[in-house]
Amino acid sequence: MRRLLVALVAVFCLGLIAIYSGRLLVEEQVRRDLSAMQTRVAAEHERQQELQALLAQADDPAAVEAFAREANLARQGETVFVPFIVAPTPAAESAGLSAPARPTRPNWQLWWDLLAAPSRP
Repeated sequence: MRRLLVALVAVFCLGLIAIYSGRLLVEEQVRRDLSAMQTRVAAEHERQQELQALLAQADDPAAVEAFAREANLARQGETVFVPFIVAPTPAAESAGLSAPARPTRPNWQLWWDLLAAPSRP
């Protein structure tokens, strides 16, 4: 009877150890998730501050004016001039190219020779 009681207590203790170790693993996972979420919240908070600063800058009339000028926008009544620089194209002679040579025979004779003449290896 004593051995049975010791065996039951041992089985009970092993069961408690198994349950407790499982809970420890779950707790560790929850801590990792919490840490990841805290990091994400901090990043989003920083992004929110950046967006609020950008929003404050967008309300500034001088910043709006500078953005409009960079985008080539004009106020009512103004005229926008956008310069276009056109580079001249070099002539064919200056590039060292010559005009294609004209064949000495008429074009129809060249085609006739090509189609009617037997091919020679």
